[in-house]
Order: sequence, then structure tokens, then C-alpha cells
Amino acid sequence: MITHSDIIAANADGTLVETIGAAGYSQREALANLLSEMHNSGEIDLLAICISDQLDTVSGNSFFVFQSIFCLTLPLIRCAAEAAMTASTQVCKKAGADLSAGMPYDALRVWFQQSPKRTEGGLAVLDRDMDDQTRAARPLLLAGAKQDAKKYAEVALRLSEQARPHIRSDALWALSRVVPSVSALAGTLQLSR
Repeated sequence: MITHSDIIAANADGTLVETIGAAGYSQREALANLLSEMHNSGEIDLLAICISDQLDTVSGNSFFVFQSIFCLTLPLIRCAAEAAMTASTQVCKKAGADLSAGMPYDALRVWFQQSPKRTEGGLAVLDRDMDDQTRAARPLLLAGAKQDAKKYAEVALRLSEQARPHIRSDALWALSRVVPSVSALAGTLQLSR
């Protein structure tokens, strides 16, 4: 079992990703809880290691163990929307074309759903930087729709007019899932004209 002391030592040595990637399957939930507690108390910065070179130190099964634990941990972490979005994007990029590559975006959706403040923060990041946040629109819009379907249907319509094709296609995809009702959509369409 990976302990608090193991995490502190691995973090100091720059081997935290490798240590997490070596965790046994039965340790995943307990480790996710421990990592989130340590991140939230400031002892470690789990999201910072996702955008560092440390992510390159794991591959194959070790990476997918890390990804799995990251996905369990992210919804438990208190952080800024930009940090959650950037870390999720980097973990997805590392996964490449694997069928599980999108798992961090599902974890990001769960993270966003926990608070309207989080979705508002994510929307501000997306509006400011659509090039780096290439796939964050889907989880953001889906999470926002759980909080306020009409508002996020309007946001999806606005984003569907973007020149960036990845944002436009993600907004249209999400729009098909966030429409609260036909009458609300009609009202939204009237507002957009």
C-alpha cells in the first residue's frame, strides 16, 4: 500500500507519477482519497505533475493505472478551472488514440458538475483560450446543462458559431445533449437571432 510518506518522498524525488502508476488495482480508491487530501492541503500539487515532464516517465500499463487514479482523484480536488482543464487535456494527450483516452474528460465533467462556480470558471477559461482547451467544451457544457440547461444550451449555440472547428463540433455535439425542452430551445433560438 502506498502511504502518505511514500507520496511525500516520491513528490520530492520527482517520481510521483511513477509511484502512482505502480499502484495495485485494489489501492485505487484509497490512493485517490489520499492524493486528493494531500493536494487539497497543499502538501502536493497533483495537477502540476500532469503538465510536467513527469507524465512522460510512465507508459503502457503504468500510465493507464496513473490515468485511472487521476480520474478518481480529480473530482475530489479543489483547484481553479484552468488547472483542472489543462491537467485533463495533458493526460488525454498522453493516452493518445487509446479507447480510454477520453476518461479524464469524464472526470472533468464530474468535477465541473459539483459547482456552478466551477462551470463559470471553465467557461471563462474556454472563452479566453479556445486553442489550448481543445476538448474541454464537451464536459463543460454537459456539466453546465445539469445546473442550468437553458443557459448552457445558449452557450452551446454561441460556441457553435466559433471559427475553430474543434470548438464548433464539440458545441454542436453537446447541444444535442443539453437542450432542456423544445419550447426552451425555441426561446433560445429567438434570443440568438
